Amino acid sequence: MMRYRNNEFGITSLAMNIKDEEPEMVSRKLDQRSHIANRGFTLIEVMIVLAIIAILAAVAYPSYQDQIRTARRSDAMDALLTLQNLQEKWRANNTTYGTLGDIGGSVNSVDGRYTVAVTGNTATAYILTVTAVGDQANDYSCAGGNNMTLTISAGNPRGVKAPATCWRN
Repeated sequence: MMRYRNNEFGITSLAMNIKDEEPEMVSRKLDQRSHIANRGFTLIEVMIVLAIIAILAAVAYPSYQDQIRTARRSDAMDALLTLQNLQEKWRANNTTYGTLGDIGGSVNSVDGRYTVAVTGNTATAYILTVTAVGDQANDYSCAGGNNMTLTISAGNPRGVKAPATCWRN
């Protein structure tokens, strides 16, 4: 509904009250206003977000891989300690420590990330060595390269674990 109104200067003006308009007209005006405000994202904004995500991923992924490799060292520790138990079991019934075949040990660790070897087996000592294979061979934070050793002797029955940094989990 339109009304004419006089202002303080005596000029007649046309006044429209939005409450008096038809509901259909009001909803059309509101739709036009909201359509203009919701334009979405520009291509530049999307590209900036993708660049930030790519930078974060480039930093985070190698760190994630290092943590995974560190956690997988437990496979090597498990293999070495299992072989140590098998060696002691063999030695209880024999005069020397046994070879890998004698004690019934496996050439690979349980998860297959390490190969296992028994060397220097005598009546009083033996050396167990695990060597990383596959992706685990990229575990550069392990100071001894890809090998972890456990050397057992009569003088050190608990064993010497080398390198020490690899044995911390």
